[in-house]
Amino acid sequence: MIIKWLVWLVLSSCLVAHPVTWSGGRVMSLMSTDQMTDLKAHYSVSPRVSFGLHSVGFDSFNMVMAQANNLLARWNATGAQANVYVFSGLGVAQHGSKNGWGGHFGLQADWETRRLYTFVSYDGFYHDDSIHLIRSRLGVAPYLGRYDDVHAWIMLQSTLSIQSDQSTWSVLPLLRLFKDNVLVELGANFSSRYLITAMIHF
Repeated sequence: MIIKWLVWLVLSSCLVAHPVTWSGGRVMSLMSTDQMTDLKAHYSVSPRVSFGLHSVGFDSFNMVMAQANNLLARWNATGAQANVYVFSGLGVAQHGSKNGWGGHFGLQADWETRRLYTFVSYDGFYHDDSIHLIRSRLGVAPYLGRYDDVHAWIMLQSTLSIQSDQSTWSVLPLLRLFKDNVLVELGANFSSRYLITAMIHF
């Protein structure tokens, strides 16, 4: 029973929402919120490193970059797994009619069991008017499915957005669903905040 669970945890963590997958794996993802639109396409050259393209759009500027994702550390324990990732990107940013260099630096840490999920991340998008996003999540699985079932997480996401001297903070409930190699997330605070995510691994 323990071995079957460990196999499920390792495979599901590769297939679901992690930015680096198995060697030769590819991932495409689209995230749209009230603040930004984020599109990524990556190829994993190893279980620890992936390279690809990253496009992100805000109200104030758009950016297209070459990006690298690195798995810094992974801990496997009986019934749990934790990961730390670092992201770096460099490309072209468009701010109004002006073009220039832009960059991205990010860190992500997560810890999960089959029942609980925690996540914290920092993303800095650097340009004339840089934006910094600090996000955290706490989730629970309402049921424990088998490997080939539709799996669900009910989550609460906190987001702190900092730009120039302005900062905004929001809390968003969301639902994550995944099956096989497809993941979908839907969230809204029933006011001005929303989140839609779609991701596929192949």
